[in-house]
Amino acid sequence: MKLDLHIHSTYSRDANGTPKELVKQAIARGLDGIAITDHNSVSGGLEAKKIAPPSFIIIPGTEISTAEGHLLALGVTSDIPRGLPLRDSIQATEDLGGVAIVAHPYRLLSSARIGASDRVDGLGIETLNARCSAWANRRAELLATAMDLGRTGGSDAHTVAEVGNAVTLFDRTSYDVDDLLVDIALGKTKPSGQSATYPTMAIHLWSKCIVWLQHKGKRV
Repeated sequence: MKLDLHIHSTYSRDANGTPKELVKQAIARGLDGIAITDHNSVSGGLEAKKIAPPSFIIIPGTEISTAEGHLLALGVTSDIPRGLPLRDSIQATEDLGGVAIVAHPYRLLSSARIGASDRVDGLGIETLNARCSAWANRRAELLATAMDLGRTGGSDAHTVAEVGNAVTLFDRTSYDVDDLLVDIALGKTKPSGQSATYPTMAIHLWSKCIVWLQHKGKRV
């Protein structure tokens, strides 16, 4: 099975695809499901779950702005407060029955820097982010290996066209979200897809700067 586990919808202030458009694009690209992980909001994933076909998997989630960088919370249906310490955000995700994944740990902006001493059972590392450079993704892979943690991949799509640029592969045919979350927590998944090119990264960085200025320097 093939799922894109890091997608943003219009419920994120810096993205422009509606949940309906994202589901349609994911199906067109041959995906079995997606996780919509809007910034500090589960609303996009919950909306997608209502409108997606029964045979298409929607994992509700969010990308939390912790005090130490971004954290994906998959399988949660309630918002988690932003600004908490990373470990508290991980615990809050687990308390809600979800799985936490450190997003793009070597991105220049918004990365959550962790080390071996920060190891948490069941935590995942996003080792392939389609908006990150090959260098950053290689570093993330080395980090996951050093910490003996599971690996995921996601497009980090902020536009409809980006959906599916990086995905997570599951060696199962179950459509049960809980089964998929268990596989992530146990490190049974494999990332697949492409890293960003340098021109693409320049465009992404410029767009982030515009959003940052529009919101008076507040972190998204």
